[in-house]
Amino acid sequence: MADTQADLLILLARPHSLWRRLFHRSITAEVLRRCPVPVLLVPVAAPDQPGWMPTMS
Repeated sequence: MADTQADLLILLARPHSLWRRLFHRSITAEVLRRCPVPVLLVPVAAPDQPGWMPTMS
């Protein structure tokens, strides 16, 4: 981020299992702590949750 002229960083946050939350560090949390510009965190629904839509790839 330091070498860009970005005014905002947008991240997509997807849900994780309890196992993953307990034993893996959160990249999102680290970005929120260290990012020099404001961060917009957009939650993304998991495939088994209402509102989920597949992405085009």
